[in-house]
Amino acid sequence: MGASVTFQISCTAGQQGNYYGCSPNGYTYGYAASGTGGNYSIASPPLYETAIPGLQLTAESASATAYFSQGTAVALSLTGPLPPQQNITLTPTGLTEAITIATDPSGLTISVDGTTAIAPQTFIWTPGNEHMIATTTPQLVPGGGGLTPFASWSDNGSISHLVVVPAFAETIVASFDNTPPSITPQISGVLGTNGWYTSSVTLTWTVSDPLAPVTSTTGCGPVTVTNDTAGQTFTCSATGLGGTVSQSVIIKIDVTPPVVTGIPSPLPNANGWNSSSVTVSFGGTDSTSGIAGCSSNVVVSSQGPSQSASGSCVDQAGNVGFATVSNINIENRHPRSATSFLCPFPKVPPAGTPRQ
Repeated sequence: MGASVTFQISCTAGQQGNYYGCSPNGYTYGYAASGTGGNYSIASPPLYETAIPGLQLTAESASATAYFSQGTAVALSLTGPLPPQQNITLTPTGLTEAITIATDPSGLTISVDGTTAIAPQTFIWTPGNEHMIATTTPQLVPGGGGLTPFASWSDNGSISHLVVVPAFAETIVASFDNTPPSITPQISGVLGTNGWYTSSVTLTWTVSDPLAPVTSTTGCGPVTVTNDTAGQTFTCSATGLGGTVSQSVIIKIDVTPPVVTGIPSPLPNANGWNSSSVTVSFGGTDSTSGIAGCSSNVVVSSQGPSQSASGSCVDQAGNVGFATVSNINIENRHPRSATSFLCPFPKVPPAGTPRQ
């Protein structure tokens, strides 16, 4: 049934020049009719699909013939001593569409054209008609979801509003929001190891709620951190229909490499020389993230002057520091003893041996 019914009346009898049946006043309608030239429309109330289930035409003329058209004309003979009546049942002549009214979560209360029901409900409606849909807030979500406030209709209507039936099947959903907003941090910087950053860091936040507006936020603005820090905490809080939520992030920055020291062993003599191999060990310090490890000992065993050994240490952030121990001089060839240069004693012949 459309939102309005159009029909045509033509007169074949009556007083010359005054066809009582050709005026809306010549008939009695359940709803006001309007129109001229024998074509009239009756507007049905907007809330009910079957607002006009039929027409009853009553002639004020003792004899008249009326024609009602709804797609195909129907001839009505209105005769008799009394004003005759004719009842006509109206049937839809256009397309209908399945319109589903639902809730998310499912199973909550809706109202359609003033009738309360549990969603989802499907209706067969005619395109172009208007219907009132509504819901209530808050509602108790089945299954222990607690009291949940209404967030929005999928057609962006208010909690109670008219919908115009489209020329296609549609599902209109009332969403209820018992979930607080979603907060997502975005950290921009060079990430080292163990959660440390080795550069300046920029922190931004994304706050969203797919069902309802975010009503307030605190601490969710962008921040840039440039200095070394063992841990700085930032917190973003957001409030929506589903409640308040907070999220914190800790930013740790260490952009400074560790200080590395190499220690030779044994130490050289007063002249800067060693007479044996030299073992160089490496150690480091880091005031922010701490030392994670250092390279292995280096053994210098070659003889000669001006030798060196290098090593490194890495901190917990992944920064690497280096150190080199130079001027390692080794001479381990021992000089001959003084006695090795004495001439041998001459052989003494035994007593009584004649001289040669």
